[in-house]
Amino acid sequence: RDLGAEPLASFAYSTGLSFSWEYLVESWSEQPSAQDLLTTSPIGSLLGEGFYRLRTGPLHDDTDGFTWKKAAGWILDPVDLTYTLTGMKPEPPPRRASP
Repeated sequence: RDLGAEPLASFAYSTGLSFSWEYLVESWSEQPSAQDLLTTSPIGSLLGEGFYRLRTGPLHDDTDGFTWKKAAGWILDPVDLTYTLTGMKPEPPPRRASP
């Protein structure tokens, strides 16, 4: 989502990765788990979208220095903290104009 993907595209991407992991990696040692396939992507996408909206919505405040809102956002997304501290946050791709 940080790189500009819409929620549905992000869900499809994570579902594809989950299926790939189950069938290409774990299937060598065990049968792919239907429970993993049916719960990992939907629950992970819902949690991820919720955290994303919290971090970019009410908890996103760049107007002042370090605030409790920023601290809460970093707890929800430690990868963003790493990007911020190292200055390596990727820029989202430009949005395409709607036809």
